[in-house]
Amino acid sequence: MAELLAQVLDEGIGERRRGLALRIVDATVINGPGAKGTEWRAHVQIDAASGRLRAVELTDMHGGERLDRQRFVGGEVVLGDRAYGTARGIAWVRNAEADVVVRFNPQTLRLCDRERQRIDLQKKVEEIPALGAHEWQMILPIPPEKRSRSHKTWPLAKARDWIPVRVVAARTRTGQIIWVLTTAAAERLNSAEVLELYRLRWQIELLFKRLKSLLNLDQLPSRQGPTARSWMLARFLAAALAQKLLDPEGSLSPWGYAIGAAR
Repeated sequence: MAELLAQVLDEGIGERRRGLALRIVDATVINGPGAKGTEWRAHVQIDAASGRLRAVELTDMHGGERLDRQRFVGGEVVLGDRAYGTARGIAWVRNAEADVVVRFNPQTLRLCDRERQRIDLQKKVEEIPALGAHEWQMILPIPPEKRSRSHKTWPLAKARDWIPVRVVAARTRTGQIIWVLTTAAAERLNSAEVLELYRLRWQIELLFKRLKSLLNLDQLPSRQGPTARSWMLARFLAAALAQKLLDPEGSLSPWGYAIGAAR
């Protein structure tokens, strides 16, 4: 079943519509009857322009959300929520010559200035306007390959790479600050476009709702590993085949998909 689903999804890999090739990544929890916590996670990648599935991976409760679960190609722009705002994940996407637009937590992502000195983003809050956005040019140190069992903070001198990034911050109507990081050059995406693209991430949340309401993905009949996995893969296969048959034209975004097309 997994091989058949992969074959159907692979037929869409490399497809590029007019404008930016946007890929949205996220995961959803799937539980069996009587579950007391998370049992399964479906890690999904979709094409933002068409809403079509591009990749699916099933893991148990220990399978965390990571960008390196997915494969990307050069020129793509990957959209993700805070769970995907990690240095190793961003490096994975850049190694594929793709770019990221991810929300992140300033307390968990280490960022530096051009002199490779640590920057405290909390001290930059006053620079963020009530309306509009503010941007900073920074560099992101990538942790060494070897992980420490002690979980101690690794020294910046041991960074295996330094990636130029742009940090864009804006306030919501209630004053909450949204921090978004991108590796895309300003010539490709300006600050306003970065924030606009991040809002497209909600398309994958809508996909999960459709899968659970139309294909009963949230009504797992069994909690047993092989049976449950086959059942979930069959649902995703049905969804992928339905998308191929429908092949909707135009954008699924309520804002339209004119950013890349206008370039």
